[in-house]
Amino acid sequence: MRWTVLFLISLIFPLVCFLGEVAEPVPLEEAIALALERNRELQLFYRQWDLAQRQEGAKTLPELQVHTTPLAVTEQGMTRPTGQVVLKVPLGQWGAAQGQVTFQMDEGFSYQPSAQIQVNYPLFRSLEGEAVPEEDALTQARNDLIVKVYETMIAYIKAEQELAFQRRRLEHYEAERTGILLTNGDSNRLFTVLQQIEETTAAIGRLELQREQAREDFGQLLDRPDVYPAYLEPEPLTIILDQETMMERALQYSSSCVAAREALEAARMKLEHLQRFGGWDLNLSLGGAWSPEGTDYGLSFTASTSLSRSKALELEAAQLQREQAELQLELTTFAVEQEISGLFRQLTLLEETMERLAVRRSETGEELEKLQRQYAAGMITELTLQAVELNLEELAIQIQSTRYDYLLLQLELLRRCGFALEELVRGR
Repeated sequence: MRWTVLFLISLIFPLVCFLGEVAEPVPLEEAIALALERNRELQLFYRQWDLAQRQEGAKTLPELQVHTTPLAVTEQGMTRPTGQVVLKVPLGQWGAAQGQVTFQMDEGFSYQPSAQIQVNYPLFRSLEGEAVPEEDALTQARNDLIVKVYETMIAYIKAEQELAFQRRRLEHYEAERTGILLTNGDSNRLFTVLQQIEETTAAIGRLELQREQAREDFGQLLDRPDVYPAYLEPEPLTIILDQETMMERALQYSSSCVAAREALEAARMKLEHLQRFGGWDLNLSLGGAWSPEGTDYGLSFTASTSLSRSKALELEAAQLQREQAELQLELTTFAVEQEISGLFRQLTLLEETMERLAVRRSETGEELEKLQRQYAAGMITELTLQAVELNLEELAIQIQSTRYDYLLLQLELLRRCGFALEELVRGR
């Protein structure tokens, strides 16, 4: 008996502890701030981006190298230790300045200092292989996270509202079933009501799972499992979305369009280089050196090309590459334009849907007023009145859900057009 009691306590105690945790509602602005501050995926992205910037910056810093040969064996025997200390100072993409000290251990210690500088400037070289500039990665990452916060909050609120409505609907059906059984009412209607009870019960189960999933997703985004979304007013953003302006921004900030434009420019420059210089790479070099024996410097002009490749084939390949890049830019531009136009069409459809739902809600409200007078006069039952009240509540939920969808579409449109959402949604 004692072990049975202990076993039951071991099962109940964690459950009590879990239920004892008080979840905290978090409003939108606080949720966005917490997500931007605590989201682990975004923090890792920050670190990756910062590391890449520091690695790129490190390429411009002086570099000190030490090379040593402590021991070497040749035909003449074992050599003395030697070494070299080298200081390299980068000069951008064109060259570097270098100073070095060579030392050797003989009977004593001897060293030989020297320095040199080399600058190479390419003239009309092909741009093939140059990196494509990236869009503002930080803004894009923050925008993506903000949209996810909105989506999870709205998913939770929708599930919560729909769940409350379905529970009231279930109560109505159960009351109707009881009435039919007490009065020996229509058996066909009883069968329909029982089916509605079964479907509504299943819907409640699905909505409970959706709500819990949305709450878990929300907590994960904020790295706070003890929170849930506070109520969010379904108010669209007060911003004028001009389709022509938004289209221009979308084409400007789209990463796929940027890459396609850069690829076309590289292909065009390569073809132009082949047509003007026949594939020759021209280079201007300036060099200088210093040592205790004296100073030397020089200026040279070099030209290089490959003699093993057919110039005609290389030119034809460059022309084909340019045409392919032109077509790719056209296709990419068309795809982005279709996406933006599609978002505007969806916004228009949602506006029309909200108008139709508002008309239906007004008509249902008028019908409810008539039924309320009839109910007060004893002409209809309470269940009949409740059915219309539920219809009116369902229409209100549909309107609110459509307004949420409209808000999410606005955010998606602004995100694709390169706007910083953090500033636009602040103070909502």
